[in-house]
Amino acid sequence: MNAPSEGLRSIDVSVPHPARRYDFWLGGKDNFEVDRASGLAVMQRWPGIVTAVRENRLFLGRAVRYAAAERGVCQFLDIGTGLPTVQNTHEVAQRIAPASRIVYVDNDPLVLAHARALLTSVPEGETAYLDADLRDPGQILDRAAQTLNFAQPVALMLVAVLHFLPDLHQARSIVRRLSDVLAPGSLLVLSHGSYDLVPAENARLLTKSPYPGSGDFFPRTREQIGGFFQGWDPAQPRNDRAGRAGPDQPVGSAPARGRQTRCCPIRATSRCGAASPSSWTRPGRRRWLMAEPTPLPDVTLERSNLGGFMVLWRDEPIGWIHENGDRWNAYLRAEPPRPGVELGRFPKADAVRKIATTAGWPGVQQ
Repeated sequence: MNAPSEGLRSIDVSVPHPARRYDFWLGGKDNFEVDRASGLAVMQRWPGIVTAVRENRLFLGRAVRYAAAERGVCQFLDIGTGLPTVQNTHEVAQRIAPASRIVYVDNDPLVLAHARALLTSVPEGETAYLDADLRDPGQILDRAAQTLNFAQPVALMLVAVLHFLPDLHQARSIVRRLSDVLAPGSLLVLSHGSYDLVPAENARLLTKSPYPGSGDFFPRTREQIGGFFQGWDPAQPRNDRAGRAGPDQPVGSAPARGRQTRCCPIRATSRCGAASPSSWTRPGRRRWLMAEPTPLPDVTLERSNLGGFMVLWRDEPIGWIHENGDRWNAYLRAEPPRPGVELGRFPKADAVRKIATTAGWPGVQQ
């Protein structure tokens, strides 16, 4: 276990910080009045932010489980870690593969103050924390190499962090720099804020005038976000609900313990993990995972193996949308290849809302 060696910098409580605001939305206690004021200002303009943040946290857990259990990836570079909460990356990974190694990266002094909570590795594995800035990927890679073996597959975690970089070109350059050192079989796990699925009135309220913290967030379109995945192939997790949070399961909590994946020594030349060869990426290719939350309470999208997206309410399928020109076909209670009841063609956000309102799920207004 590596302890943080950097001295604790002073904590500025005069301006909101994204990690502390995120902690507030998750119901944490490691935030200040300025962070709560910023969080409430966003919630007043778009109440769905709390659902989106919690779904994003669930996505992180699913992605880590997928990497460790289905891909046999036992190394994780988690950049933009944020404040510790339940079921952090190393806890999820090491429950499946105890020999997993995790490097956390963040530059918030409050996160650094709590870093020891992120360094509770099981004896077989290792965790480390780097006080470093995403805008200096070279330093991150050099220091992460003390814990990770970049000759072996690594899951690069960029979950809800790139939207704090104002320059799209810089953000893409950073992703390329980090990706270029990764071995075949590696994974890119990325989520990013977007107004594409936010109702037009809420998006207008979020952008028409400044409020505390509004200047540190830079949402992007689906097309812009897609550019981060250049050089990667999409991963397709198997379509089952095992290991996914149930409707009454707290955000970030773990399902019952399943089978463990045995990791080989990270420094060895063989691949890490006990996954079958068919579950690995093709030689020389890497894969990416992408979450797509929606502004509707408890409603999320999951990419379908057969194209389009499953529409889920609390992780249960209620419909399916499929792109058709500039519109999306909406199908109620459908799971491809079964078409279900066709509801019509709509813009994407409206297609999701049509399925949810027709299904009559609570929390979604007509």
